[in-house]
Formats: sequence, structure tokens, C-alpha cells
Amino acid sequence: PDLELIRTWSFEGERLIHGTPSGIDNAVATFGGALEFCRSPEGDQIRAIDKPPILRVLLTNTKVPRSTKALVARSRNWLSDMPDVARPILDAVDGVSKQCCLYWKQLEGSSAEEVKLTFSRLEHLVDTNQCLLRCMGVSHPAIETVCRITAEYGLHSKLTGAGGGGCVLTLYAPDSTSVEDLAAVKARLLSAGYGVYDTVLGGAGVTVHTHRR
Repeated sequence: PDLELIRTWSFEGERLIHGTPSGIDNAVATFGGALEFCRSPEGDQIRAIDKPPILRVLLTNTKVPRSTKALVARSRNWLSDMPDVARPILDAVDGVSKQCCLYWKQLEGSSAEEVKLTFSRLEHLVDTNQCLLRCMGVSHPAIETVCRITAEYGLHSKLTGAGGGGCVLTLYAPDSTSVEDLAAVKARLLSAGYGVYDTVLGGAGVTVHTHRR
């Protein structure tokens, strides 16, 4: 398939829904893998992460509707009203993202002990990021409930997307998270009325499947 054509048209759909999207959601959905995104006065920059290691995650849909456009506008107003408070928090979010990319790349080709240490650092960054996003006012009681439930099983969660509802990402290591705990946390989340999906980060993008008869 013409992936660049798919990316271009999907970006137009994003613009209709979100107003001024980054372009990263439709790009990573099209090309797969993982991307680094930076928005600056000089222009947006999107760079592919070369061969990112696959990470297992639970994706929980809180089923709480929200308007990305409205949440982005609220964050901009927050930055405009309280720049001395907002900018350090945004700088910290940027630092978390950069450190996360560094640790993610370090998972590839490392020893079992190094992977365990790096993964614990990634979990700490997930918690830090959620705290910062909460300070920005984009969390939601349903998101916090998901974080609390998963934390009871030693798992680390954060909102994904614009926040205010939507989905929550939970990082887990298959070799250190028991099958029983994973089944239990899924059951708890489902009983709370959420949708739960066991998936990966860094997977494939648009793929054409053909079936011969």
C-alpha cells in the first residue's frame, strides 16, 4: 500500500476531529514501530525510533468520552494564565519522554539483569508522567481508578492521548508479571465497566493480508 498517501489522508481526518493535531498518532498507526515527536517554534519534528523493542501493555478504555480539542484548548489557557507554573511541568514532561526513549532503546541486547533495572526505571517514568499529567488537569477519576487498581498488582499506569477520560496504558513485564495477577487485574478492570486489551507497543503499522482460496 501507499503508506505516505494513507498517512496524509488520515492526518486530514485528525485535523477535522482535533483541530491542530501533532500528526504522530496517524503516522505511527500507518508506519508502525515508535516515533519521537517534538513541537517547537521552529516546527514539528517526528523521528522514527530504529527497531524499538516490543513492550507488552494493557490498554484500558475507561469509556469516558472527551473532546481532545477542548482539552488541548484548556491546557493552552493554563499555560497562558500561569506560565511560571506550567512551563517547568511541561519541561519535566519533555524530560520524561526523552529519558523514556533512552531507556526503551537500552532494552535491546541487554543482559537479563540490565533489562530488569531498565524496566524498573521505565515504570518509575510512567508513574512520574501520570503525576505530571494530573498536575496539568488532564486526568479523570476513571483514569485514577485504573491506576489504583493496577497498582494493587504492582503495575504502573498512565493516561494516553489527551486525557480527560479515554484510555489508560499499563506497562507490564511478561517474565515478572504472573499469569494469575494479569488475569486478576483484567477481571477487576472489566468488572469496573472498562474495556481491556492486551497488546504491544512498537508493533506493525498498516498491513495488507491476502487470502488465497
